[in-house]
Amino acid sequence: MASSSEALYTRQVSNYLGELERGDVAAICVLFTPDAQIFSPFLGWMRPAPFFAKVNAASGESRITLSTSASARWGPDVRPVTSSMTGG
Repeated sequence: MASSSEALYTRQVSNYLGELERGDVAAICVLFTPDAQIFSPFLGWMRPAPFFAKVNAASGESRITLSTSASARWGPDVRPVTSSMTGG
């Protein structure tokens, strides 16, 4: 049975991925603290709103799925994400 902190983490990640999939920049930003910074190797350090606006503008329709089998292989702290994009 999952601990309450693990369940909270899972819910938070699920909410984040759902909003990311929908491209809802405002809803994504609510999930971050007011002083949050995102690092991108291509864009450097950015605040969440402009970062996710750029991600949304550059992305087509997508479906994001958590891969649960990898955590068994690499440990419980590794939660890889796979993404597929359709459209353009």
